[in-house]
Amino acid sequence: EKRNKMNKYLLAAVVLLGLVFAFEAKRVAFVLHFEGHCEHNVTYCESKALSQRINSVITPNNGPETTFTKSIGSHAIFSQHLRVQNGGRFFDRGNMTFGIHLDRQHSIYFRSFGVGHYAKQGDRYVAGSTIDVVDGGGVFQHVRGLASILSVYHPDGKLENNVWGELEVPNHVELQ
Repeated sequence: EKRNKMNKYLLAAVVLLGLVFAFEAKRVAFVLHFEGHCEHNVTYCESKALSQRINSVITPNNGPETTFTKSIGSHAIFSQHLRVQNGGRFFDRGNMTFGIHLDRQHSIYFRSFGVGHYAKQGDRYVAGSTIDVVDGGGVFQHVRGLASILSVYHPDGKLENNVWGELEVPNHVELQ
């Protein structure tokens, strides 16, 4: 009987371990440089990133230097709805879509993870925030994750977004 009990515990442990591996998520890290525009009242912004290679080096004379080189490939669209408040604070929500797909969008949906902050630097505004990825569509269905955004808003309405993120994609999703 003791051996039978031990076999049941062993079987339960194997099943539990199998469930853990079955539901483990794939991690997808990304860094993208977007360029776009904002409406004049800065409540909606949209920017686009082409496929790119980002190279950052630390030089002995000049410190950090980064170059963005366009690559052959698809693109991403970053859409933000902003709720700007006094005191240099804002909240945002929106989505990012990846690639050109006629039958379905590969998207992530996000909202603010806390308060974002902005400040005037010369004639432009610089903003930083963290977003909470709460869901997605296409290959990113049921995705979770976080991303940090550094934005520069120019007086002519031009927008630059640098986005660093990590997504957890459910294991059952096939990433191409």
